[in-house]
Amino acid sequence: TRLAQVQSDLDAQIGNDVGDANRLLQTVADLNAQIARIEIGHPGSAVDLRDQREARLEELAAKLPVSVTVTGTGTLQVAMKDATNADVLLVDGSAVTGPVAFNGTGLTGGASATALVAASGSIAGALTARDGAVQTLRDNLDLLAGQLVSAVNAAYNPASTPGADFVDPAGTTAGTISLQSGLTATT
Repeated sequence: TRLAQVQSDLDAQIGNDVGDANRLLQTVADLNAQIARIEIGHPGSAVDLRDQREARLEELAAKLPVSVTVTGTGTLQVAMKDATNADVLLVDGSAVTGPVAFNGTGLTGGASATALVAASGSIAGALTARDGAVQTLRDNLDLLAGQLVSAVNAAYNPASTPGADFVDPAGTTAGTISLQSGLTATT
């Protein structure tokens, strides 16, 4: 139960990080628009806005592996990779082309909600922990519970008499293991 809660907590963390990433993407798009407007006649003059945008991009990079391309006139494109290593555009100048979303198993984003590869960042770390170490631990505990049920019942009921087991044979996972109903101190 606690490991399932850890996985649920990681899902919530991913959801929060995705929300933060979408706010950062919108902020970058808004800053792109402001920079383009200010620099239309004076290229490179919106230094403070460029610094703010750079700070937001660094925050975003801590959550997602993004790549940034300068498009001229002071604006940027922000992209992530899909499974074929192709760029999926998330921000194009002053527009967010499509928000990043968490579908329970992975991330999607861009105009056509393309599956994204999160190879680094806090979201990738949470996904790796949830689907890697925590799930492996849960699987190993379930395997141990199943082996325990078989071994104890084989020792307690060597003739395999129906209903004479010590541990309920239906409970073979860490979450469902239980003693056979009707056991007493003398049986």
